Amino acid sequence: LVVVAVSASAAPQAGDMEALLAGVETIAAPGWPGCLSVYGPDAFVVVTGGASRGVQAPVVAAARLGEGRLVVLGHNGYFGAEALKTGDTGRLMANAARWLSGGKTPSVAVQGLPDTLALLKDESIAATDLSGGDWTQKLAGCNVLVTTRPPAYGPAEVEAVSAFIRAGGGL
Repeated sequence: LVVVAVSASAAPQAGDMEALLAGVETIAAPGWPGCLSVYGPDAFVVVTGGASRGVQAPVVAAARLGEGRLVVLGHNGYFGAEALKTGDTGRLMANAARWLSGGKTPSVAVQGLPDTLALLKDESIAATDLSGGDWTQKLAGCNVLVTTRPPAYGPAEVEAVSAFIRAGGGL
C-alpha cells in the first residue's frame, strides 16, 4: 500500500486535494509504479509512495490545463480489479472521475478498462464503454475520458483528445 501524502511543493487550487482524497488513506501499489515528474504552475502531487533511500516519489498527480483537468497514475495496474479493491484505490478513482468532471455531473467514457468501468457504475457514476473506430465522435457526449491508450493514438486522436480537454474535459 502507498501512503497518501501531499508534497510541500504542490500548489492545488482550494478544494482540489479534498475532492480527490475524500475517504482515501491508502491505495494499491500495482507492479512497480513509476515516479511521475510533476511540474508546471497548475500541476500538483496527489499521492506519494516510498522510493529508494526513503525518498517519497509521486505516483499520482493532477493538473488543470486551461478549462480541463488531468489525473495521471504511475502504473496502468491501478485500473485493474485487484488494485481497485485494495485499500481506497476504488474510492480514489471515483473521486478522480468526479473531480475531472469540473463540477458537472460526471459522464465518463472508459476506453478499454472493463474493471474501472464496472467500478464507476457501482459508484453510481454514468460511465460508458468507449470502443470502436468512431470513439472520438462518442467522446463529445462525455466530460471525462479514462484511458491508458494515449501512447498509441494517431495525430487525429491526439488532436481530438486535446480539443476535448481544452473545452473543459477531464482525462
